[in-house]
Amino acid sequence: MVLTGPTRAVFLESTTPVTIEVDIRVKGTDHSEDEQLSSLADPLVPHDTGYSRMWNSDYTSKLSTVQMIL
Repeated sequence: MVLTGPTRAVFLESTTPVTIEVDIRVKGTDHSEDEQLSSLADPLVPHDTGYSRMWNSDYTSKLSTVQMIL
């Protein structure tokens, strides 16, 4: 499954970490029937560079593996 949103800018400054959070659910008919597909929170620590670059990493939680590309 490829998810493309919501999208928000990530500003990486010096060595200050940014926490990336993922919470993916399938909606049920009511909140108690929602099924969680993935849930994780992980810090992203930038490299000390002034240049833009592609960042690609896989994260595995108890429920799934999420590939994040920034």
